[in-house]
Amino acid sequence: MTAELSYQTPSDQAASPFQGKIPLEVGNKVLIRTATHYHVGKIQHLLEKGGVPGVVLEQASWVADTGRFTNCLTTENGLKEVEPFPDPVWVSLVSAVDITFWRHALPTVDSVRAAEEAAKHKG
Repeated sequence: MTAELSYQTPSDQAASPFQGKIPLEVGNKVLIRTATHYHVGKIQHLLEKGGVPGVVLEQASWVADTGRFTNCLTTENGLKEVEPFPDPVWVSLVSAVDITFWRHALPTVDSVRAAEEAAKHKG
């Protein structure tokens, strides 16, 4: 069974009884867990690419280490290691394990580089 997705932007997204209650909607900030990676970002578009359903995330980051999963979801700056994408990124939904709301500010800096810079200035 495959999900049927169509291209959507914030202006043409139809109202549904689930609007605002599920994370997979244009404009929402989400954490997507795939079979091999985690991504956080804001959904810019829902679309199919070559018959494969996916999302385009803006202000996106690859999450190399979530730390304790509940902490990353419930605590501001709870992610252990992130690397921002310089441009929007398309993420296939075929390998998505789960998608949840991201209720924090989206990461904007490489966490490892930021920690290294902070350590240089300390000592």
